[in-house]
Amino acid sequence: MVSDWYHQDYFTLVNQTIHGNFPPSNNNLINGKMNYPCENTTLPCTPNAGISKFQFTSGKKHLVRIVNTGAEGIQKFSIDNHTLTVIANDFVPVVPYTTNVVTVAVGQRTDVIVGIFLL
Repeated sequence: MVSDWYHQDYFTLVNQTIHGNFPPSNNNLINGKMNYPCENTTLPCTPNAGISKFQFTSGKKHLVRIVNTGAEGIQKFSIDNHTLTVIANDFVPVVPYTTNVVTVAVGQRTDVIVGIFLL
């Protein structure tokens, strides 16, 4: 799961949005985790919150379903030094294609195949 993250509470964000102020998110999360420099906010923050980690097996292909559970932001997803073969997208037929970055809209799911091959 990928998501945008706001430090402000829900009611403050809704109030700002109703009055035409659309605040940008403070961070992006993968499976609910990501580090954030807490010195940049006076709002509640967990320093060194950690990052999501995944274990892949070399020589195998892995199916990864990316779900954007965010409220506002389109997410860009990539895995350093790996290509992603997109095989499914919500609401549109897909002819499989290979890319380095996948764009996932709010509420959208995308299935990719990741081949892990050590050189």
